[in-house]
Amino acid sequence: MASSGKNILVHLKKCENLSAARFTQCIIDYFVKTGETKMEISVELIDNKLIISDSKQTATAQWAQFYHPPFCPFYHLSTNQVSEITEEIKERGINVGVSVLVESSDDKVLLSRRASHLRTFPSIWVPPGGHVEENESLAEAGLRELEEEVGLHLEPDQFMQQPLKILTLWESCFPAKLEIGLPRRHHVVCYMYGKLRNQTSAQLNTQIKMDANETDACIWLDKEIVEVIDLSREDTTTEIKIPGTIPKTIR
Repeated sequence: MASSGKNILVHLKKCENLSAARFTQCIIDYFVKTGETKMEISVELIDNKLIISDSKQTATAQWAQFYHPPFCPFYHLSTNQVSEITEEIKERGINVGVSVLVESSDDKVLLSRRASHLRTFPSIWVPPGGHVEENESLAEAGLRELEEEVGLHLEPDQFMQQPLKILTLWESCFPAKLEIGLPRRHHVVCYMYGKLRNQTSAQLNTQIKMDANETDACIWLDKEIVEVIDLSREDTTTEIKIPGTIPKTIR
């Protein structure tokens, strides 16, 4: 859902220097400069700033894997391409998104399909999620977005692990590739994970009430199917070997 308040932005801390991340900045390149697609980072939301560092700054900061694809537009931007991006876009900084990967007690994972009319990533399957509002924790934002998008109202104590932990972070660009167009959106998406104690996918499905402005479909999938979907992503050359237990189609 679109934010109505102040944007929560990414800040980078390196060698004790803290600064707001620039819109055109590739975060992994800022820290390692080797063309890597992942690195371990320390992350913490403090005073409405998502602080990412290559060293743990406080006792409450979390270590997490940070990823971007090998075709990350921000890594491959040329000086000329940066100059073609409007000042209005470059002044945006890097926004923060959050998503909760919910696993039911019968081991199924919830994915939702973004509405076809959305300006960014239309008709893409994702875990429900969105922006972080002022003074929210990442978990609070993720659970709020879950309820707004698919109607599931879940409390932290319904999950086996408390508090919800960051599973991983993803550097997101729209459009996703430079050959499609110059970047117009830059986010760091924090993926939280939680397994519910005693609610099955069938029980949860009775509570689903999708917001048509945001979501037009959702599905509970076996984790084995999610793993096969992950193997088919564009940033890997791994040969896909689909187990015989995987159905050819899913309703």
